Amino acid sequence: MFKWIKSSLYAKLVTVFLLVTLLPMLIIWSVYSFTAKEQIIEEKLREISNLSKQISTSLNDQLQQIRFDLNLNVKYEIFDDIIVSDLDQRIANFLSDKHSHMLHKGEFHVVNMDGSIIASSIQKVVGKTFKETPLKTFYSIETSKFSQKKVIILTKKVFMSFDRTKQIGYLVHEYDTQNLENFTSSDAYATTFFYNPTKGYVYGNKIANTKFYQIKDKQGFFFTDELIFSYQALKGKEFEGFYLIQALNKSKVMSFYNQFSQTILLSMLFGLIMVVLIGSKLVKIFTTPINQLSEVAKQIEAKKDYSIRVKTKGEDEIAFLGATINNLLETVQSMMEHTQKESSERLRILTQLIYFFNAITQENDEETVFEVARQRVGEFLNESVEIDHKENDTKFQKLISYKNIKTNEKIICGFMSYTSKERSTLEEQFLQSIATMVGLQMERLHLVEEANSASEAKSSFISNMSHELRTPLNAILGFSQILNKKVESEKEKRMVDNILTAGKHLLNLINDILDIAKIEAGKIDIHVEEIDVYTLVNEVEVITSKLAINKGLYYKTELEATFSISTDTKLLKQILVNQLSNAIKFTENGGVIIKVWADELNAYFDIIDTGVGISQENINKLFKEFVQIDNGLQDKQKGTGLGLVLSKNLAQELGGDLVLSSVEGRGTIAHVSVTKELKKKA
Repeated sequence: MFKWIKSSLYAKLVTVFLLVTLLPMLIIWSVYSFTAKEQIIEEKLREISNLSKQISTSLNDQLQQIRFDLNLNVKYEIFDDIIVSDLDQRIANFLSDKHSHMLHKGEFHVVNMDGSIIASSIQKVVGKTFKETPLKTFYSIETSKFSQKKVIILTKKVFMSFDRTKQIGYLVHEYDTQNLENFTSSDAYATTFFYNPTKGYVYGNKIANTKFYQIKDKQGFFFTDELIFSYQALKGKEFEGFYLIQALNKSKVMSFYNQFSQTILLSMLFGLIMVVLIGSKLVKIFTTPINQLSEVAKQIEAKKDYSIRVKTKGEDEIAFLGATINNLLETVQSMMEHTQKESSERLRILTQLIYFFNAITQENDEETVFEVARQRVGEFLNESVEIDHKENDTKFQKLISYKNIKTNEKIICGFMSYTSKERSTLEEQFLQSIATMVGLQMERLHLVEEANSASEAKSSFISNMSHELRTPLNAILGFSQILNKKVESEKEKRMVDNILTAGKHLLNLINDILDIAKIEAGKIDIHVEEIDVYTLVNEVEVITSKLAINKGLYYKTELEATFSISTDTKLLKQILVNQLSNAIKFTENGGVIIKVWADELNAYFDIIDTGVGISQENINKLFKEFVQIDNGLQDKQKGTGLGLVLSKNLAQELGGDLVLSSVEGRGTIAHVSVTKELKKKA
């Protein structure tokens, strides 16, 4: 239904007709329905509320009259007979007479100060104990021990007629709660009854299967599907907890309202039918030309044919709309043809630019690049094109240049010359892009040449300097070792040891610098061989475990099962020795563990220590050349600042990596990984 309304103008217009005609009627009926229903209910609730108050007042008046009678009766002199236990039966006769003239159900008793009944309207209870004295003014509803009925007990003290200060007993009246039923009624229209929700007492015809948990305040009302309930709490301590409840038959109360509502609904139904019949005819007059416009739009969308036009008749607004759509279609058709032509040209130019870029980036000298550019541009323009280092005043030209990144100076490489004639914007952009590409390629060639020259110069310098430094350094180390064996003084031995230590440190620094230079230059030699990891780890342990033992640290190896890898054993061993040495160097307590494991592709070596640890900020700094951090042990443990950089570069050469993770104050883990099947570089 909703989909039909959304997709159909006809349905929308019919719906509008329905809303315009029926909505006012619906609003009127809704307002009436809401207000009339409330007014009827409020009026009935007001009536039964007033009735409840009247009944409650009448009940209280009855009890008040009983209290008044009790107060009056106790003043008779005959009650002096209580002292002699009513020997001449005057009190008993008085009570019997009062009982016979009562307009309500109940019993009278006279009780002495010991709690014994000396006279009663029930002869058989005389002499029995009523209650322990002294008695209260009244007792709320309870079961009489004599009549076994639910009663309210009212009492009045009796004093001697000649001495009103001396109490001699009580006049007691048991008010039968069945009297409440005199105030109830029941018919098809309404039912009245008394109810105590706490104790479950009911007087009158209670409505079956009704829960009264809605009773919360002293008065109010609530509804069920069939009934309207009004409740009023009874006044006075005697009836505390009791409610007078009246139930009205909702269908009887609302009968007039329901009849009127049915009349309104039938009128609305008739109006709906008439609107649908008349509105459907009127709507077709408006929707037919619009449907024709819609059909034309669908044909254009399906066929992508913007030459289709709308057929118009008349001079009304819809005809004007059709003419406007035709003008719009003509404009769109023209734009589509132009766009298609321009897109084809852009695609042709883009394809040529890609071919040109691929061609010149494969050349490595300027003249070849110029020649390729000349041929490609000539084929595109279908004319002769020249690329020279000099300007040509007779032809149209594009400058080929680039900027020197060091001096920011514009470097002119040459000029691309072709026949001067009018060209499209796309062709001009194409020629400028070609000139820019050639200039960028010239810049790339110059940068590569400079980089190669710098790299060769750096490698040559480092190699020469390493050679020049190693020769005298080896002599110093050799003579220092000989001298160390010949000197006898401890002071002299320390001095020679210092020379040896400094010399070895310098030799290690030179070796690290040379290795890094080889890696950067791509000249490091990789010798691939297969080795058992267990053997490799044992060889590393032989080299490094003594360092740990000398410091009183433990040294552990964790290898569940051995396996073989194909790698450069020397370089891998160099990495592991370097990381284990670092771990031992910066560990004062505990020890180090080398944990080895593997997956299908890689082998992993985790070097775990319990040393000082490193902060995350410092970890990022450590992989820079010649950088060392202050961790409290730096003064005692000198280093070059190249070990981690070299180890990381070597690990990457072996198809893996080196990563550090650490908790400051708890230790560090160096994660070394290498590929299990290293392929030697060509």
